[in-house]
Parts: sequence; C-alpha cells; structure tokens
Amino acid sequence: MSQPLELRESATRHYKLFWAPFMPRPLARAYLRLRGRPVAYFETLRRLTRGAIVRGLAAAGVTELTFYDDDRPRETLGRARVRTGAYYRLSGVAPYLELVARKT
Repeated sequence: MSQPLELRESATRHYKLFWAPFMPRPLARAYLRLRGRPVAYFETLRRLTRGAIVRGLAAAGVTELTFYDDDRPRETLGRARVRTGAYYRLSGVAPYLELVARKT
C-alpha cells in the first residue's frame, strides 16, 4: 500500500501549489483563499503519521507491519524539483509512507 500524504508534501496534487508540509490549518486555509483555491478538499485531509498508522492498524488486528523506508525518494518533478528535493533530504520528511500490513 502506498499512501500519499498531502499534508507532508511540498506541493499538492489536488491544488497544484507549492505547499509547506504540516502548515497550520488556519494558515493553510488563508493561503488557499489567497491563491484563489477552494478549501473544501483541504478540510477532508488529516495529518497521518507513522505512529498513527501503527496504532490504527494494530487496533484493526494487524500483527505484521513492514515499512519501506530505504527506497529511493520520489521527489517532485518540474521547476520546484531542486528546492523540494533539498527540503526532503535535509528535513528527513518523506512525502509518502509505503508499507505492507498483514493480518495473521
């Protein structure tokens, strides 16, 4: 399973804007309005961390969970590629979490 996490990314796929990861929600709403974008989709997003995934899947009975952290980063393409690639490398933040969950 690969889960893109727009709140962790430096650019959103939906809004097609540069995005500061984990931007505070009030600031994000103001930023979207300032850029002329609707906020309805943003309101459906929730911050999803590795810990939240582990807890949620454990509560669902998942007993084996493997994260694939060692894979080559999938960085943004386009004009912002250099800037966002540097951000991901320096911050340690990945715009996605890849994992396999097994229920035995």
